[in-house]
Amino acid sequence: VPANLRAGLSVRDALADAASVVDVVRASFAPPAPGAPPLRPVIAFGGSYSGALCAYFRQAYPLHARACVALSGVVHAQLDFHAFDTYVREAIERTAPSPHVDGGQCAKTLTLVT
Repeated sequence: VPANLRAGLSVRDALADAASVVDVVRASFAPPAPGAPPLRPVIAFGGSYSGALCAYFRQAYPLHARACVALSGVVHAQLDFHAFDTYVREAIERTAPSPHVDGGQCAKTLTLVT
């Protein structure tokens, strides 16, 4: 398991990473034309926990995102919420007969990183 997953990442880290991505993408475009707005507009999207991050991003970095579309954004985050992981692991295990996916190994790996 990578060290950054073991150590845990913070919401602050995720928001700073997203701001860095916006900076890099904006820098890859030519400068705006004279008289045009100085920054290219960005709309952030997210669902579930990333929906909450989307809303936090808009608040923390208002110059990086003009708007945010948060679908089912989590309002009260749960640190030890294993029910979803269990559901996903069981769904993955059911794919074990697939010739393309080793559902059992995938489920074991998921358990290690969550």
